[in-house]
Amino acid sequence: MTITDCRTGDIINVAKYDYDDLTGLNRIEHETVDSFVVETQKMVFGSMSNFQHVHTELYIGDGLVFSVEPPKPLIRPLNRTGHERYDVYRWKYFEDYMIPDMARAVNQIVSYDKPYDVGQLLDTLLCTVMGYPFESIVRPFDFGKHCTVCSAGVATVFNKIRKVHGVPRMFTVLNRDEWSKDFIAKYEKDGGYWRIERTFPACFSNTLKFDGEIQCVGWMI
Repeated sequence: MTITDCRTGDIINVAKYDYDDLTGLNRIEHETVDSFVVETQKMVFGSMSNFQHVHTELYIGDGLVFSVEPPKPLIRPLNRTGHERYDVYRWKYFEDYMIPDMARAVNQIVSYDKPYDVGQLLDTLLCTVMGYPFESIVRPFDFGKHCTVCSAGVATVFNKIRKVHGVPRMFTVLNRDEWSKDFIAKYEKDGGYWRIERTFPACFSNTLKFDGEIQCVGWMI
């Protein structure tokens, strides 16, 4: 699959990040965040899941992606160095007529000009350790309302589209064969949906754990 095969609205997960062009604190920050994401996802989705993805981007067309990354959200070219594997996913509810709404949502998040929310990662780990990876039962480290991380930023865009067009919320229906009975009972008791700010890159790459709403359409290596 090549960049030209991507459709506007496709979700791109990076399974291996290239640090060669990063130096100093910037490199340390990226490596620390990525390691944190992988280990937390492994804890939530299991050692046999697709837990290795470290970053999520949204393809917005013309070779550009929306990416929430340190230090803050931006629109940039889809950068490929040849050292990374990009897995491409597609939300089954997305249609071309939704593209203007997607663009408005992306531009709104970028215009906030807020920093990447490392605190949200810490809150996610804390909630996960407490047994609630899908819920924001505590948020002591969150940077604020308009600050977010990569996968939550992409999920926010789709949630804004969902509200306009009345399509289902992402990651709401669990595949009961893929989760323990205790997890499902806790999930249903505490609202029955996955909070946007708790979206992992692995939510997109483990579609069988939900209702198949996210479909893998290819990869670039």
